[in-house]
Amino acid sequence: YTGTYDSMSGCSFTKYRVYSVTGQSDTTPPNITDFRISDLSHTGYTVSMRVTDNSGSINRVQFPTWTNANGQDDLAPNWETNSSVSGTISGDQVSYRVDVGDHNFEGGIYTTHVYAYDNSGNYRKETIEVLVDRERPVITNVRVTDVTIDRYTVCCTVTDNTAIARVQFPTWTTYGDQDDLIADWTINPNCSGTANGNEYSFTVYRHQHGNEMFGYITHIYAFDIFGNLECTSVECPSLIGDSQNIGESFNAYITNCTTGTVLTNDNDNVSGRHKNGSDAQKWKFVRQSDNSYIITSISAPDKSLDLDGATDLDGTNVWVYPTHGGENQRWKLYRYRDDSYMIVPVCNRVRALDLDCYSSVDGTNVHTYTAAWGLAQIFTIDKIIEEPSAIQTPSIPT
Repeated sequence: YTGTYDSMSGCSFTKYRVYSVTGQSDTTPPNITDFRISDLSHTGYTVSMRVTDNSGSINRVQFPTWTNANGQDDLAPNWETNSSVSGTISGDQVSYRVDVGDHNFEGGIYTTHVYAYDNSGNYRKETIEVLVDRERPVITNVRVTDVTIDRYTVCCTVTDNTAIARVQFPTWTTYGDQDDLIADWTINPNCSGTANGNEYSFTVYRHQHGNEMFGYITHIYAFDIFGNLECTSVECPSLIGDSQNIGESFNAYITNCTTGTVLTNDNDNVSGRHKNGSDAQKWKFVRQSDNSYIITSISAPDKSLDLDGATDLDGTNVWVYPTHGGENQRWKLYRYRDDSYMIVPVCNRVRALDLDCYSSVDGTNVHTYTAAWGLAQIFTIDKIIEEPSAIQTPSIPT
C-alpha cells in the first residue's frame, strides 16, 4: 500500500513487496520496521530502518536510487550487488546516504528502492520518494534606511519555492580586518533578520562596531529549509553623511553653537573663548584633494590645528603644531543642520572635535570625544568677509 505524502518532510512511502526463493528451507523474507528519513537537505538525505530476519542474519541491503529527471540515467549499474548503493549495517540498524552528487546534482523528486536480502536469497522491498530542493532563495529590493549616527537598517525582500529558514546579516567595517564581525554569524541569532512576510530587516548598531562612523559592509545570506543559500551585500559608507565642501580657501571663526565661544589659539593650545576679534581666533581653511581642510592659525602662520599624536582616545588634546599635512591635521566637515557642522579628523573614525563639557568659561579646553552630534561638537564656520590676511597658504613638506 502507499502511505500519505508528508508535505513537511517531502517523503512518501510504498509498502511493501515480499519475495521468497522456491525450494529453500527458509522462505521467510527479512522484516523492515522503523523506516525513517533524516538529514534532508539540498545535498541529499539519509534513509534508516531496522531490518531483522528469522535466520538472524542479513546478507545486504541495497538502495538503488534515481531522480524523476531524465529517466533512470543516474541509476547505479548492477545495483543488486553494487557496493556503492549498499547500506551500512550495525546490528539490526541499516542506513544509507543518498548524495545528490551521485545523481548529477539534480533537484526534484528522488525515488529510492530498498531491498533487504537474507542469506537464503529472500528479500523484501520498500519504496520511498523524497523531494530534494536545490533551488536557491531570491533576494531583491535591498536598501539601507533610517541612517543615524548610532545605527542604520538594512531591508530586503526574500522569496523561495519552499520556505525560508533564516536570513543572516553579518556586518563589519572596512577598518580592522573584520575584527568586529560576530562569530558564528551563519547561525548566530544576533545576526538574524526580523521577518514580516517576505520582508526582512536588520538594524546595525554603531556601538557593536567600535563606535566607528564609516565604511560599513553588510552581507545578506538567505537560507531555505533545505539549506540552499543566496547572498548579496550592501554598504553604508557613512553614518553622518558626506563631508562638505564649503569653499577652497577662506578665513573664518569656529564657533560652538551652544556656548557662542570661538576656538582660540592659546599659546599653541586650543581653547574656547568669547569672541574678541583677535588673530588668535581666526583660522585659514584650505581644502585638500580628499575634501578635508587644513586649518591654520592666523596668529601662527606656520602652525595648523592638530590632534596630538593622532591618538584615537576620548580626551585627546587638540592644539596647533607646525604644519605637515598629516591625517591628524586634516579635518572634514559633516553637516548637522543649516550651516553647522561636526569637525572630524581624517585619522579618526570614531571621534570629533569637542569643547569640553560645552562650557562657556573662557579657556575651556578643546579635545576629541566620541562623536554623537552632541552640544559640545556642533560648530558654525563663520567666514570672515575682509581683505585676505597676509598669511600664505601653508607649504606642506613632501
